Amino acid sequence: MRTYEAVFIYDPRISDEERSKLTEKIEGIISANGTLHETNFWGKKRFAYPIRKATEGYYYLFVFDAPPTLPTELKRIASITETIFRSMIIVRKYRYVSQATNEEPIPNMGKKEESIITPEPAIEVQETVGKKIEEITPEPEAVKEDLNAE
Repeated sequence: MRTYEAVFIYDPRISDEERSKLTEKIEGIISANGTLHETNFWGKKRFAYPIRKATEGYYYLFVFDAPPTLPTELKRIASITETIFRSMIIVRKYRYVSQATNEEPIPNMGKKEESIITPEPAIEVQETVGKKIEEITPEPEAVKEDLNAE
């Protein structure tokens, strides 16, 4: 079973009672065939363009675990229900984690741990870099001799 997210946009002209019946119907279908984790009402939102002569709609999010046949059935039901304007069902990348488990504090989150690597003082670093540069660069007298030889 996979975890899915489904968003449905309801017609804004329906009553609160009709909305709750439609939501219960969708929840019932999901619960009968899978596990419903969350139903979230996002509120009434304005559309970017009119849909069926309406400029806004009610948004609902459903998060559930189900076999792959359930999203197809939900799409079919959404397409024949006139009070559902749009629907979108996606497979979640990660499994559902309830909000209650996320509220537990993570251990050692507030404590600063000491670094395993201790930084070298800047003076010592400059001295070692200077020594390595001296090893790489030739002496000025040797450079003059090379130029005169050519």
